[in-house]
Amino acid sequence: LTLSNTSTGSSTAVVCVQSLGTALGATHDVIRNCNIIAGSTTVSSIFGIHVAGTTVSTSATGDDNDYLTIQNNSIKKAYYGIYSRATAAGRNDSLKILNNSIGANVTADQIGKYGMQLYEADHALISGNEVFNIVGTVTNPTGIRIEAGVVNSSITKNNIHNLYYTSTGGYGGKGIDVATSANANVTISNNFVSKMRGDGWSTFTSDAIVGIRILSPSTGINIYNNSVLLDDLVSRSSSSDVSAALYLHSAASSMNVKNNILINKISNSTGTAKAYAIASDAPATAFINIDNNDYYASGPQGVLGRNSAA
Repeated sequence: LTLSNTSTGSSTAVVCVQSLGTALGATHDVIRNCNIIAGSTTVSSIFGIHVAGTTVSTSATGDDNDYLTIQNNSIKKAYYGIYSRATAAGRNDSLKILNNSIGANVTADQIGKYGMQLYEADHALISGNEVFNIVGTVTNPTGIRIEAGVVNSSITKNNIHNLYYTSTGGYGGKGIDVATSANANVTISNNFVSKMRGDGWSTFTSDAIVGIRILSPSTGINIYNNSVLLDDLVSRSSSSDVSAALYLHSAASSMNVKNNILINKISNSTGTAKAYAIASDAPATAFINIDNNDYYASGPQGVLGRNSAA
């Protein structure tokens, strides 16, 4: 089944799952085995799948769209592949996003900025998805963005690759970007992240190239068995760029980081840079465990690790 919305107007989506209010969500719905094609990769409020309320927008919320399954779909030609947002009063329970292809090989059909962006979800499972070829001048192309209120959830077995910022403003790709809540109990495991590119930036909390990034106020994060490979050339003569396969914010705590392969071979061909396998601004007390990881950095700008709080 092919579902298409060719509109290039703002605030449009191909598929909408809409709540009428707290305890009035659309429940037990399944979106499966569909080709979902929107109308534009550059209009910032066009969505492949929009899960919220009766308004379509980049800040729309809708409570209790519970037990939604999005599975085995091809999603393309949208600024957001999947957007899902509730409020803390009615988190979306048991959201499953499984085995979807989000992106395209044809430039005109690629995703504009976010493979998926999720807020306020409890016991979500994000597994087996391929997010790829988010390429263009839109800043900070991002595979999976986890926002406030995503708790007790798993992000596992996803393949995220070829996220390229192609202009010169100082931005870069982000594979898995986590900015959820304290005591989130979110597990990131068995994902493969590769080919993040841009001209980069000098700060990790804004626009630098990062494979997996844990931002404030995220605590209670488990990072297990992931493989991250950053290996592209960048060119930015006016800035001391930094990049990292894994970055951990100073506010992060209660973390387990185990059995990951973290490789950074990025090189800035025209300026100075530091390419870290792991960069942490968190103190040693932030870690419950940090064991059995394989760190590799190469080239004249490669640095195995940084802990600014040490």
